[in-house]
Amino acid sequence: MVDAGLFPGSIAAVLGLMIGSFLNVVIYRLPKDESVVFPRSHCTVCGVLINWYHNIPVLSYFMLRGKCAKCHTKFSIRYPLVEFLNGGLWFWAFYQYPLPEALLFIVMASTLIVISFIDIDYMVIPLLFILIAAVAIIVYYFFAPHQWVLAMWGVLTGVCYLGGVYLLTRGMFKKETMGMGDLQLIAVLGAWLGPLNVAATIFAGSLVTLIAFGIATLLSGKTEDRALPFGPFLAFTGIAFYMLNLDWNSIIALVN
Repeated sequence: MVDAGLFPGSIAAVLGLMIGSFLNVVIYRLPKDESVVFPRSHCTVCGVLINWYHNIPVLSYFMLRGKCAKCHTKFSIRYPLVEFLNGGLWFWAFYQYPLPEALLFIVMASTLIVISFIDIDYMVIPLLFILIAAVAIIVYYFFAPHQWVLAMWGVLTGVCYLGGVYLLTRGMFKKETMGMGDLQLIAVLGAWLGPLNVAATIFAGSLVTLIAFGIATLLSGKTEDRALPFGPFLAFTGIAFYMLNLDWNSIIALVN
């Protein structure tokens, strides 16, 4: 017997792969103030337009062995990674959640993917995508008003917790340790995740960031003027905690 959620999940996965291809365009062009519509996809080295059969999400990358069909310039592995990641998250959304929650999940997931990769490249979180996430959350809670209180507690917890981490680390290292974009990001994550999940996200995201910083330092041997984007760690730990859907009441009761 076929699982009831498998068919909509599979359809969503295909759409997610296609949207993932568009997200790659947004990630590359938006920070450069270029149109995300025109011109159509092309090789950034030789300028040749990419044919539709060379632009099939994930598959085309491996069919072309990660190279331009004309000039053979290597393409970044990031392109199929973003497509696969987006498709997988869209599958999970429609396989696991009812329609309204699934729609919010895919908007948040795709938005957080764009935020993460732009932050990796430019150490900046675009306000546009913070606003997109915020609008999606407001629309969702408009139809689920009983969850507004939990969302507000999530915002308050996230901003106060991360703000405290910022003040502590700024005092310790005598320099700016995060930007305003990180606080904006944690505000929308708090509204989406609720207070306990957003607190866990900040803790886990900070821990993973420290581990990544330590590994990068060991590999390079340099400690001065090193900076890592915090947004991707917050974004993907936030998605992970949402997907895990932990029963915090049981966990707290077990600890006590």
